Amino acid sequence: MGRRSPVITSAAVGGWPEVRNLLKRLLIWRVGLGWWAITIFLSGGIILGALGLYALSGNAVPPFPTLEPGLLLNIVLTFLVVSLVNGEEIGWRGFALPRLQSRYGIPATVLVLGIIETLFHLPIFFNNGASDAGGQNGTPFLAFLASSVVAVFLYVWVYDHTRGSLLIATLLHGSMNTWAGILPFPSTSPTFFWLLTVVQVVVVAVVILIGGTRWMQLASDTRQVFARPATPGVAAGT
Repeated sequence: MGRRSPVITSAAVGGWPEVRNLLKRLLIWRVGLGWWAITIFLSGGIILGALGLYALSGNAVPPFPTLEPGLLLNIVLTFLVVSLVNGEEIGWRGFALPRLQSRYGIPATVLVLGIIETLFHLPIFFNNGASDAGGQNGTPFLAFLASSVVAVFLYVWVYDHTRGSLLIATLLHGSMNTWAGILPFPSTSPTFFWLLTVVQVVVVAVVILIGGTRWMQLASDTRQVFARPATPGVAAGT
C-alpha cells in the first residue's frame, strides 16, 4: 500500500476535504516529549527485552553493534531514510484505523488490521535475502502474525493519544524498522519471535494497568480523537 492509494481512496470517499484532513495529520508534531520518547525508543526497548529473555532461555544472541561514533550517525540516518520511504501508515493509521475503530471499536480494529497488515507482508516471506521490501524469508509466520496484532494495539494507543498524528505513526513505524535493523534480531527464530510477542503483551498490560481503558471507549467515537481541527502544533490530549 503506497502513499497514493489511501489518498486516492480518501478522494473517492470524501473529495478534497477528506484528502486535506488526511494530509494535515502528517503535520501534527506537538504531542509532548513523552510521546516523542515512546515513538523513538519503545520498539528498541521491546527488542532488548526479547533479547534478554532469548539469552536467559539458553539461546545464543547475535553480536550487538560496536559502540562507536559512527553508530549514532547510522541509527539517525537509518531512522530518517526508512521513515521517509515508508508510506504504509497513511493507509493503515490514516485511512483505515479511524473508520474501523469508530464502527467496530478498538479490539476488533486491532485484530482486523493486524491480520490485514500481516497478509500485506506475505509476499516478502518468500523473498530470498534483503530487498527494498525487507525480505522476511524464514520468519515464522504465526509468530509474526501474533506480534503484528499486538503491535497494532500499540500503534492505536499512540495514535489515539497524539490526536491522530500520522507523523508520529510514521516515525513509530520507522523506529521499529530501525531498531530491528540495528540491534541483533534473530528473525528466523520462532523462539525469539514468540518472546518478542510476550514482551509486547507485557507492555500492553502495563499500558492498560496505568492508563485504564476509558481512552479505548472514547476513541471508538472518532470525533473524540479529532474533536479539534488537525492543526500542527496543538498538543495532544492524554
